[in-house]
Amino acid sequence: MRVLSFAHRWIAVASILLAVSIAASADAQTNKRPLTHNDFDAWRSIATPVVSRDGKWLAYSVQPQDGDGELVIRELATGNETRQAVGNLPPPATTPNEENPDAPPVPRVIRVVFTSDSQFLVATTFPLKAENVAARKARKRPDDMPKGGLLMVKLSTGEATRVANVKSMQVPSKGGAWVAYLKEETKPEPIKAAEPAKATVASSEAKAEAKPDEEMDDDQAARRAAAGAVAPPGAATAPGASAAAKFGTDLVLRDLATGNERTFANVMESSFARDGKTLIYTVAAKADADNGMYAVTPQTSAAPIALLTGKGKYLKLAWDREQTQVAFVSDRDDAAAKVPAFKLYHWPRSSATAVKEVVSSATTGFPVGMTVSDKGVVAFSRDGKKLYVPAAPPGKAPRAVDAGPSDDEKVVADLWRWNDDQVQSIQKVRAVQERNRTYRGVLDLASNRYLQISDETMRNVSASDDGTRIGFDPRRK
Repeated sequence: MRVLSFAHRWIAVASILLAVSIAASADAQTNKRPLTHNDFDAWRSIATPVVSRDGKWLAYSVQPQDGDGELVIRELATGNETRQAVGNLPPPATTPNEENPDAPPVPRVIRVVFTSDSQFLVATTFPLKAENVAARKARKRPDDMPKGGLLMVKLSTGEATRVANVKSMQVPSKGGAWVAYLKEETKPEPIKAAEPAKATVASSEAKAEAKPDEEMDDDQAARRAAAGAVAPPGAATAPGASAAAKFGTDLVLRDLATGNERTFANVMESSFARDGKTLIYTVAAKADADNGMYAVTPQTSAAPIALLTGKGKYLKLAWDREQTQVAFVSDRDDAAAKVPAFKLYHWPRSSATAVKEVVSSATTGFPVGMTVSDKGVVAFSRDGKKLYVPAAPPGKAPRAVDAGPSDDEKVVADLWRWNDDQVQSIQKVRAVQERNRTYRGVLDLASNRYLQISDETMRNVSASDDGTRIGFDPRRK
């Protein structure tokens, strides 16, 4: 009887423990909750891993889906880490890729570069989340939203230097501790016009927009200028100049070792040679006589060398593989035309200023009815002996746009029919592709012989490394 009683006790204890366990398990299950978007936002991902040239440093970004991220700089020998804030990761671009509209959007990441001497790290940054939230609450326009910046870190000490409002940056791959960064355009705060003496004030935006030019405030004038009606007060205008003309911003060349900087104004595009001994840039200024292409040697204090100057645009800078020559396009000889014609220019780096016009619509072999295009890619063959030239029919003159409602008041609609082959967003991308389509030609630099290798009947071609053979896919259009 005692044995049976003892067994009964253990059974009772086991039953109680089992009941408690089941109750605890049930309670734990009731405490679980489904994941929400707030949980997803906290998930972090690693991107842009980079190792320094000497193999001693590793850098990578750690970014949550929503929130401010960090740049981690690790010294591999010791495991010591330095962390720097790099801002809030923007959402992926919603505009389809023009080259491949069906491709998924490319995630946005910061750019991280070690200098070739492994002494400094340079990285782009995004605005902080709090800055973006405050700007949205203030209902700032897209152009006035917070901009990205630049972070420069001295690796031996961890000392960090930050620069705000930076559009892009370049570091020479073999040229020591140099960085060239292009600033964003800074807009001065608008100065409100004085209140009119009259007691009667227009109550509607339509009446305000109908004011004579001299009575408009800066905001109204700017909106009308963007629509092509008038220039804002004090803006410089030139005959034939477009109201939508784009001007360059400050390009800053910084010696990271000393902190010394040089600033070049009105720069639109720039390119560093790999060895860091030449920086070329183009200028787009309001005083269009200053426009041109320039070259500067970072290691000296000498003034920039003007390679080609004059009215017009200077675009599509391209180095050859060995970085001994540069090609670009410009419309300097036809800048006053409504639809200016571009020409292709060539500069040997060994020569101080010997820029030569090499291709235009008058070149022997160039297709009739076409001109050198500023839309396509200018490139050298792998051996540097040939130049690939984009050709296209002349564009259309820009139409005058009547001043309409402000951007905030416009209603934009995309119309799509059920039997369209592509959705509207893809149709728009492909329409842009057709407007910007170019046809490749080849220039032999030694003989100055030009050959057109693609046209309407054979749009897409691929050339061999030496540019002497081509291939094409007849299925591609």
